[in-house]
Amino acid sequence: MTAATVSVPAVTVGVLKEAAPGEQRVAVVPESLAELARAQVQVLVEPGAGTAAWFGDDDYEQAGAQIVGLDELVARADVLVTVGEPPPS
Repeated sequence: MTAATVSVPAVTVGVLKEAAPGEQRVAVVPESLAELARAQVQVLVEPGAGTAAWFGDDDYEQAGAQIVGLDELVARADVLVTVGEPPPS
């Protein structure tokens, strides 16, 4: 009998919702999640992070990301990514 192998992410990335007025970009698009998963990167996404770029939360979930609130995202992520300057804490 062999023990099951548990996949542990090498790093957890948190995708923040852009704070700048009029910003329509997002730091990570759903299409990039497959490549990140192959590199053992877990992706957490703040709700609505992709909305201005025409990506819904369901697009991220279907691609393998987890949608989590900002507090949980900040607590769990090793790295936070954003296009512009992050919002003040």
